[in-house]
Amino acid sequence: MGVGTLRASSISKVVDCDPSNTAFSRKYADESPLIFRGKSMRVDVSGDYGKAQFKVSSLYKGKIGETVMVYFTKNTVPSILIQPGEDWILYCKYVTGKPFLDPCSRSRKNIINTNKNVELMYAKSEITVDEECAQLKEWFGIQIPKGNITESESHRNIIPDGIQRIVLTLVSVLVTIGIYFFISPRKKHNFKK
Repeated sequence: MGVGTLRASSISKVVDCDPSNTAFSRKYADESPLIFRGKSMRVDVSGDYGKAQFKVSSLYKGKIGETVMVYFTKNTVPSILIQPGEDWILYCKYVTGKPFLDPCSRSRKNIINTNKNVELMYAKSEITVDEECAQLKEWFGIQIPKGNITESESHRNIIPDGIQRIVLTLVSVLVTIGIYFFISPRKKHNFKK
C-alpha cells in the first residue's frame, strides 16, 4: 500500500502551475507566511470565492486559532477537491489579512493509496505528507494556536462590541459639541437679573 497526495491545483484546468516552483525546500517553507496541517470541517462556496474551515492539528508557521477559515477562488480550487473530514497540509498566503489558498502551493490532502491507478489522477509529491510535516516540525517546531480566532479578528477592521460602541458614540457627541462651541461665533450674553 503506497502513499499518494492530491495538490489543490492538480485537477484544476484553469491554473497552469510549474511544479519546480513548489519543490519542498527550506527556502520555500521560509517564504510561506502560514503553514499548518488540519482536518477540513466544512466547505462553503458562493459567488466567485469559497471558504473551508479547518481544525488545526499542527501549526508550523503563522498566527491562527484552533479552527481557521481558509479562502480560495472557486475557479482555481474547485470545492469538490476539499471535502469535510479530510487531512490536509496547507501553505497559505494572507490576502487582506485572511488566509488564502494559493492554487499553485504545496497544499494538498493526504491520500492513502490502495489502488495504483489512483496515482495517475493526482499530482505526485517527492515526499509524503507525514514526512513533510516531520521536516517542518524540525525546522519551525510546533506553534500553539491562539484559541479560536473569529473572522472579524483575522483582519484589521474589527467591529466594536456593545460597550465600545456606546463609548465611541459618547466621545463622538462630546467632540462634536466641543467643536461646535469652539468654532461658532462668540456672543456676549446679557443676563438681566
